[in-house]
Amino acid sequence: MTGSLSAARRWTIVAAALVLAHAGWQGWQVAAAAYPARYEYDEGVYAATAAAAADGARLYQDAFLSQPPLLVATLAHAYRALGPSLAVARGIVVLFSTLWLAAVFAILARTGRARAGTLAVCALLGSPAFLAAAHTVQMEGPSEALAAAAVALALRGASRPGVLWWAAAGAAGTLALTTKLTAAACAVPLLGAVLLSPPGSRARRFAALAGGAALAAAPLLASLPGGALSQVIAFHLAVARHMGTDPQARLAAVRGFLAANWPLAAAAAWGVGLAAAQRDRRAWIVGTWLGADGAIAMALTPLWPHHLAILLSPLALLAGIGADALAESLARPAAPRPGPRAAAPSTYAVLGAAAVLAYLARGPIAAGVPGSSRDLVHAVAEMTRRLPADAAVLTDDPMVPFLAHRRVPPALADTSVARFRSGDLSLPVLRRALQDSRIGGVLLWRGTLQHEVPGVLPAAATRFAVRVDLGRGRMLLVPRLPPGHRTRGEGR
Repeated sequence: MTGSLSAARRWTIVAAALVLAHAGWQGWQVAAAAYPARYEYDEGVYAATAAAAADGARLYQDAFLSQPPLLVATLAHAYRALGPSLAVARGIVVLFSTLWLAAVFAILARTGRARAGTLAVCALLGSPAFLAAAHTVQMEGPSEALAAAAVALALRGASRPGVLWWAAAGAAGTLALTTKLTAAACAVPLLGAVLLSPPGSRARRFAALAGGAALAAAPLLASLPGGALSQVIAFHLAVARHMGTDPQARLAAVRGFLAANWPLAAAAAWGVGLAAAQRDRRAWIVGTWLGADGAIAMALTPLWPHHLAILLSPLALLAGIGADALAESLARPAAPRPGPRAAAPSTYAVLGAAAVLAYLARGPIAAGVPGSSRDLVHAVAEMTRRLPADAAVLTDDPMVPFLAHRRVPPALADTSVARFRSGDLSLPVLRRALQDSRIGGVLLWRGTLQHEVPGVLPAAATRFAVRVDLGRGRMLLVPRLPPGHRTRGEGR
């Protein structure tokens, strides 16, 4: 018993070291990429929306938001304390990803599989999808981190008297759901944990789970304006209705995810096979969790590649179970056989450690030193020089004004194709915005505005007659200045 506990403790230390190394490496990546060479459009939307909320804009009323509020509200509080910056926003997501890793380890460690938990952490750390979600300001990473934490808390409660841990699990599940609705899939493992409980305790544990969820939901729902969640749901239904389903794009997204994360997917498939062969009920619950996540992903319209990050938790858990079983079989002494001598278990251990280290190195080698975008640096410099600090910018990419510390209209932080195609945005809406005296410039960066509403350029030219060429067809439109007036930095 003591040896077993000692082994579990050693694997816990290894897992903790991996989690801390991840946090430090991701933190360096965030700090080194002030003007990132690669970023997701959503990052600018959520960062700018949170900045507006930090300045007093009301979510779902003054500011448009197509997702539940938790992450944006968290960023807004962080901005008030630390100031609005991309490093702060991405740093918050890194903290969530650290929780994600710890929760995945805890799920398997609480079932007596500390080594499998450590291998599950390794599986995530070598996954390009996880490494991207671990710092990208999108909803999938934080929501999956909270969902995994909910399952870990429930399993903690399974080995303890009372129901406090179960209530905490319900609360964490609610927080996951109020980050992104796809986290509803975590209800599968939570209910599975209840069903695996002794029959006499199931009712109490389920009641505590539901009670914790309700207690966490009450203040969140009370603080939201009426119809906030219906706005979220109605928007996505309209997007699905008007944009439709593209089977080729959906297949390409899945194929790209599997190709980039094939070691994780292969190890998870091995884990599923072992669970079937051994009739492991706990592993089957994880498999059902993966099935629920997969069904939700396939129901998303359109399906973007980053949506598939919701599959990572169950995939990593199944991969950890499969890798652990393989390690166990390799470490088991084989019966003596005539002929050449088989490799000793220690040899297998060295080879296994080398394979794990090579897998973990995939992510850092692929990411390399964070690059900076010269185009972003140039655009930010022009915007800072030509627009007053209190000017707002109408744009199709809010990341640029956010980095230049210029505001965007809260209702127009998201000017995505989806909003135009769903009918939520139109040229008359943009024309009214262009007449707002607080708008100091128009940035055409991604081509969305010109493509979706071709009349926006003539409408903007009436008031914003000066075009500043930013290269690659991008431009900043600013008002013509009175004679003798110089922009900041000219004539010095």
